[in-house]
Amino acid sequence: MRDARRLVMRRARSAPGENPGYQTGRLARSIGYMVPRASKKRAGFMTRIAPNQRNGKGNRMISGDFYPAFLFFGVRGGAKRRRSHHRGASGGSGWRLAPRNNFMVETLEKNRSWTRYFLARELRKSLKPERRHR
Repeated sequence: MRDARRLVMRRARSAPGENPGYQTGRLARSIGYMVPRASKKRAGFMTRIAPNQRNGKGNRMISGDFYPAFLFFGVRGGAKRRRSHHRGASGGSGWRLAPRNNFMVETLEKNRSWTRYFLARELRKSLKPERRHR
């Protein structure tokens, strides 16, 4: 969670393909985690780390539209056609907001070895040996 927040804390305007820049801090503060309880359908061995995590800890919800989705997928220019619509062959790129990097995937890839080690260790600790009858 901390590493994902660090990736979006750079105070600069982000270019297409880069990690999102930091202006108000809403995106960074919205990243939280949740450990769901075990149920009939779920073993309970799971953790979710995401922006706007419902029932999450350590986050503040983003109200309104889901802003990280706009950053990841981008926003195309409107359909307004006027004399100077500057799009396509006339020079514009067609994007109002070009897609940014998926910083959550980058963080997971960076911490892949630690995550595998930690999950394997906890799984080993949680397994109980089968009782043998004499």
